[in-house]
Amino acid sequence: MNSAPPDADADGDFFALFALPRSFELDDGELSRRYRALQAAAHPDRFAGKSEPEKQAALAAAGRINEGYRTLKDPLARAAYMLSLAGINALAESGAQMSPAFLTQQMEWRETLEANGNDNDNDSKKLTREVREAEAATAAEAAALLPAEGRGESEKQKLADTLRRWQYIRKMLAAIKESE
Repeated sequence: MNSAPPDADADGDFFALFALPRSFELDDGELSRRYRALQAAAHPDRFAGKSEPEKQAALAAAGRINEGYRTLKDPLARAAYMLSLAGINALAESGAQMSPAFLTQQMEWRETLEANGNDNDNDSKKLTREVREAEAATAAEAAALLPAEGRGESEKQKLADTLRRWQYIRKMLAAIKESE
């Protein structure tokens, strides 16, 4: 039996860690299967009787595997990660400009949410449906712009803008859910 945890080098690519193609479209079942296999091999309990450096390596590997799984499992996080591999950290950028039309849409959604409360179930369902449709359209737009590697700077910035919009939409969905 190998006494070393799987190679989960902190500088490594999550796609390489899970032996998956660097693609926005992933098979969730395959990702989960590979996650479970990596976690089983790196679980710190397997290294309880080992040296302190081996225990620490297993703990670090398990953490890296968990981080990679969370990132690749979530489509927005996966898209942002793929853009980060091309040198742009879209979701960490502060002061990024959003289009006036999108900001107006956000304000309208927020006003509708505040006006509705739990009073009008039909309006709440309509708002939820509208925001989910916007999320699906934004996700499709992001998917069309991936992979980011090999693209020009303007295309990368368009993808970054798309991901920030997607993040705002997700926050709106969370606010809707919280109000229910």
